[in-house]
Amino acid sequence: MSCHLFGDEMEKGEIPADFQLVGNMVQDVCYNNAKSYFGWE
Repeated sequence: MSCHLFGDEMEKGEIPADFQLVGNMVQDVCYNNAKSYFGWE
């Protein structure tokens, strides 16, 4: 879902069309934030 949302926003020019930046944002939202919050190794 988030990939589709970010893709749509990139097409509309609402966020930069920078795949590295957006890819890192998706990783943070979907995995890294939870990993940090729960203290997972």
